[in-house]
Amino acid sequence: MPQFFFHFGEANGFEPDEEGLELPDLDAAYLEAFEAAKEMWGEAIRSMRNPSRQQFEISDADGNTLLIVPFREVMESLKGVPKPPPMETAELLPS
Repeated sequence: MPQFFFHFGEANGFEPDEEGLELPDLDAAYLEAFEAAKEMWGEAIRSMRNPSRQQFEISDADGNTLLIVPFREVMESLKGVPKPPPMETAELLPS
C-alpha cells in the first residue's frame, strides 16, 4: 500500500509529516486530509486563530507533492458555497 505524507502549512511556517500513513490511494489520502482539516478548523477557532490560510500538502514517499488541500476550500465545500470551475483554481503540480 502506498504511503502518503500530510505536511501542514500555515502563515507562520510549515510542519513536515515525518511518519505518513499507508492508504490505498490518493482519494483516501484526500479524505483523510479533509477530515483532519475539519477537526483542526474547530480547534483553531476555539484558540482564536484564523485557520483560513492553513493547508495540507499531500506528498508521496519520494517527496513529490501530489495534492494541496486548503482548509478554506474544505470549509466552503461544507457550507455549500458555490466554487469557481476547478480549472480556474487548480494548482498545477509538476509531474
